[in-house]
Amino acid sequence: MGIRLDWEVEADNRRIRGKGEDPDAKRRRRTAYVRVLMTIGIVLALGAGAVLFVVDRIQDANNEIEQILRDTVEAEVTALRIGDRVAFERVQRSASDAWIEQQRTLFGDYQELLRMDPTLQLTGTILDVEIDDPRARVTVQEIQGGVPYTRLWFYYRFEEDTDNPPDGIADSWQWYHVPPDTEFWGESATLTGDAVTVDYEAVDADLAESMQAQLDGWLATACTALPCDTLPTVTVTITSDDLLETAWSPVDPWQLLVESPLRERLRTDMPFDPDMRVEVASLLAVRLATFIRGGAELTPTTDAHYFQNEAIVPWLVGQFLQVNTGETVIDSLAQNYGRGVIGDVLQALTPDATVSVLTQVTGVPLDQLNIDWRDYFTWRLRLEQQLIAEGLGDAVAALYDTTDTAAIQAANARIQGGTSGLPFNVIVVRPAAPAADGSPQLAATYEVGSDVNVTVLETVFRLRDGTWKRAN
Repeated sequence: MGIRLDWEVEADNRRIRGKGEDPDAKRRRRTAYVRVLMTIGIVLALGAGAVLFVVDRIQDANNEIEQILRDTVEAEVTALRIGDRVAFERVQRSASDAWIEQQRTLFGDYQELLRMDPTLQLTGTILDVEIDDPRARVTVQEIQGGVPYTRLWFYYRFEEDTDNPPDGIADSWQWYHVPPDTEFWGESATLTGDAVTVDYEAVDADLAESMQAQLDGWLATACTALPCDTLPTVTVTITSDDLLETAWSPVDPWQLLVESPLRERLRTDMPFDPDMRVEVASLLAVRLATFIRGGAELTPTTDAHYFQNEAIVPWLVGQFLQVNTGETVIDSLAQNYGRGVIGDVLQALTPDATVSVLTQVTGVPLDQLNIDWRDYFTWRLRLEQQLIAEGLGDAVAALYDTTDTAAIQAANARIQGGTSGLPFNVIVVRPAAPAADGSPQLAATYEVGSDVNVTVLETVFRLRDGTWKRAN
């Protein structure tokens, strides 16, 4: 073992200490690191707390804004319910005097309804609130006859300077009922079905869904009787605009324009309500029949007019609504010769077509057709009365067999006698003995009048010139 010099011992000591970090330094570094993390945590916590505080304050403010809106609606409904005109008018506001006057009329209408109809309940139940400050829309429920309805009311939050004298700085605000805001009807959307597309805005979603499904079904039903290969897609546009009536667009013949019922009130349990169904079904039936037939307008006194507008169109409406509309000719024609014959009749109609068109499409002689003629002869008798009332003697005579002197005399007597104005209704049609020249004849038993004042009469129709002419 040799002798080690001092400088060698010192070097060895330094190498030994250099193998690990000094414990004091390590402790100091860890402490500093923890302090940094704590500082960051405190800052983040303070920031999160500040954000939560702000969010909470905003939510409180929003809740207050909504609650005051709900209180305003409740006060308005209460004023309607108890008949407090002053309180009701206090929450109405508009730059339009016409709208204010409209609201006054509405108040009066409600008072009359409440007096006359004990089933009317102004519940004041708020079904939905949508706020896009400073405007809002609210759906409010009312019940009449046990049926729930929804009204859509719009409000605006007006800020006001209540100081006296005013200092030009708003220091309070209040919700007021304002005219319908058509730009706040909700987001636009589209529903697309097999044959019908419905364009609508958010508040009309329930109506859109109901209409799309119903009209798709109606068209499927119609196309079992009509040729639909070239039928265009039907577009229904539910609009917040104030329309005079539901109608086809003057620009697009297959776009049906429907005013949102929420401009007045919506039947909550049946958005596509019965009245609207009848209206839309009628418009659709007319459009389909006109499209399938094509051609010029039809004169109201012709058989062609009867077949399209007095028989097939009402029959289609009945098929859509699942009701019996009393179109006995078309009903029996479809039952005995197949539904497709209805479309054949439409396509065969010309402006001067007579009932012989039925022979054309079925191949069966007119007097041998297995159909129920009641509604056709009812139309003929009513048409005759109408023409007599209008003083159109020549048109009346054209409904008779002008080759028969007795028939001409009967026509002249009725023209001179005028019309009673009573309703005519054929109740039975049966075969009658042929005319002297062998022409087929049918006897029609009909009622004149209604209720207890009914007279039962009979007349004969003779097949002449491809149609049925009155013979007596």
